Amino acid sequence: PRYVFVHALTHEVAYEGLLLSRRRALHEAVGQMLERQYADRLDEVVDLLAHHYSRTERHGKAVEYLSRSAEKAVRGYAHTEAARALEEALPHAERLPAEGRERRVLTLVVRLVTSLWFQGRFEEGLGLLLGYQPRVDALGDPQIAGEYYFWLSHIDAHIGDSASVERFAARAMEEAERAGDDTTIGKVRYVLSREGFWTGRYAEGAEHGRAAVAALEATGEWWWLGHALLWEAINHISLGAFGAALEVVER
Repeated sequence: PRYVFVHALTHEVAYEGLLLSRRRALHEAVGQMLERQYADRLDEVVDLLAHHYSRTERHGKAVEYLSRSAEKAVRGYAHTEAARALEEALPHAERLPAEGRERRVLTLVVRLVTSLWFQGRFEEGLGLLLGYQPRVDALGDPQIAGEYYFWLSHIDAHIGDSASVERFAARAMEEAERAGDDTTIGKVRYVLSREGFWTGRYAEGAEHGRAAVAALEATGEWWWLGHALLWEAINHISLGAFGAALEVVER
């Protein structure tokens, strides 16, 4: 037989009456059952798996399913839900085994900042990034560092800190080139193209736009490519090069 507490308050009282260790054991048991029952279609229950494993001591499973739940949310532009899942994942990631832990934590931080940015939470994202800067530099992974410094430059551009945009963009470019990361190179060039417009350096902005497009065309990053083309065109317009602008707009 199966018994269900229908009323939310009854459910809450029953749940809170369980010892924490018992709750964790039950959440883990439900997580394991879901993994068995949906073994060939876990995406159908990834949010449930994230919910249950996030309430256990199985930190690896919690990070895995919370990350996948966030990915699913991002695909639907549900960035509030994605950010919530990634915020839950971070404490679990901090308790993973030492090997690979820093990279996992910092990857989650970059993904969280991405979802915060899409919500317009620029100051919150900037504060989060700056808090992890010593750990990014200590890790010495150019892939992580390139993405990290890109987001610092991108957010500073929205806040209006031009000096920091240039400094962080230069660092992001250096790291991305070391990693051979064309996506990040293109995104940094896009930021510099937009910054060229806002600071009145239109020829420089147009050149950065062209470079951004060249880097992004082969990556499949259509969202960023579209924005790079937009700002290349805007810089051409500001230069009076309307023919060049129209060609870019057509693309």
